[in-house]
Amino acid sequence: LYVISAFEIPNLANTQVGVKKSSASETACNVIMKDLEYYTQFYLNEQQIMGRIIYFGQVIYYRYIARQECPQYLQPLEANVCNKVKEDYPNLTQTLIDTQSETTIDYRLGQIALIQNWIETLNYECQQKLKPVPQEVCSIMNSDITTTESEFVQKEQGTQIQRISTLLKLQSLRLMVTSLCGEQPKPVSNQVCQIITCLLYTSDAADDLLCVDLGGRRIIKKKNKK
Repeated sequence: LYVISAFEIPNLANTQVGVKKSSASETACNVIMKDLEYYTQFYLNEQQIMGRIIYFGQVIYYRYIARQECPQYLQPLEANVCNKVKEDYPNLTQTLIDTQSETTIDYRLGQIALIQNWIETLNYECQQKLKPVPQEVCSIMNSDITTTESEFVQKEQGTQIQRISTLLKLQSLRLMVTSLCGEQPKPVSNQVCQIITCLLYTSDAADDLLCVDLGGRRIIKKKNKK
């Protein structure tokens, strides 16, 4: 939580509202690098694959923070770490395949994001090129895209927050299929496109009304008075 509040929130302020963020202090960098070393050792010493997945997720995150805030302190991943990551990578994808029937789309989305982070780590930090993810993983993602599209259409009468949340999930899945599988997912249905177009012309994200006219005015059907 300290890492998030100290670095992510100022980064957001810098991006969104133009507030200039100062660099991390030497003391903060020392703490980050110390924690990074702890998590790296935890990863190397952990016997269970799920524990290693959790610990290396922390390693990836701390290295991201260090790369942004303390690049002068960050050292390349050691060969033994890279070898361990490459050894664990097939287990990571197999876990997604084996637990498909027991997990939700949101959970699998997190697993897929983790797979993507591992691939990027191996490619860019360890200089080890990996084969594309197994076809079973691509099939799972394409199936989740179809399910999420149906969920999005079913929520047409729900709140806009619900629809936008589902739309973001759909977008993430489609981007990951392109990135990890090297293929373009099938185009979204016309019904989804119509709803998206409708959302674009809605004046208030908290408004439950579905559409407004092109001038930004809410469409309200007047009841005929008898």
